[in-house]
Amino acid sequence: MGHVCGRNYFGTDFTTFTNQYNREVTAKYNRDLLCTFDLQLENLEQELKELREGKNGADWIYKTSLELITKGKSIPDEVVRVLNKMLKARTSMLKKEREATNQEVEIQQAFTGRTLKLPHIIEENIAPISGLEVLYKENDLKNLIVVELQEKIKVFKKLNIENLSYSELSKYAKWVNSIDLTKEQIKSSMAAGMAFLKSNNLEPLFKILVVKEDIKKFGIFLKQLEQS
Repeated sequence: MGHVCGRNYFGTDFTTFTNQYNREVTAKYNRDLLCTFDLQLENLEQELKELREGKNGADWIYKTSLELITKGKSIPDEVVRVLNKMLKARTSMLKKEREATNQEVEIQQAFTGRTLKLPHIIEENIAPISGLEVLYKENDLKNLIVVELQEKIKVFKKLNIENLSYSELSKYAKWVNSIDLTKEQIKSSMAAGMAFLKSNNLEPLFKILVVKEDIKKFGIFLKQLEQS
């Protein structure tokens, strides 16, 4: 009622003054929020440092999990190919391709009523691979910790909060309010990474390898994981 009666009895100036007052209240709230956050920055920076460092910290998880989907000397190309395929499909089920037997082809042709092109390749489920979601784009630990937090903290520390405009206050307040959710994402991604990088979790990948050198190479990598 106030905004209707105010406009009717006091004219458009009432609406202008109301909007201005609301902006000032919002600006003060956001400025106070940023000042409070500024006092907590040291604790946040220490928390991020502890998350990144250490024997099984975020830096190790990011580097080691990325190694499994990047062609190089330590991981067989077939493992890299299959894991990337799983990532693209966003599936945790490891599958192996093989040529269908004559009986399987006959059954499939009878079921579909059409002739299959030979050789016909089918996929068999081998085992689920836990924690693969650590490699999903939205769970990228480097982006979550370095880009979304540490780099933005560097920018924030250079600000003069008292001199920020209304839009700048809104922008940084929105970021500050998102930090707790980002930290939860980091911890969730790290938990997935620790599950992913257990040697017994990755052992089923041996079943897709046929080249002796690849089997040896992957065995060395898993041994290193056990010692990490």
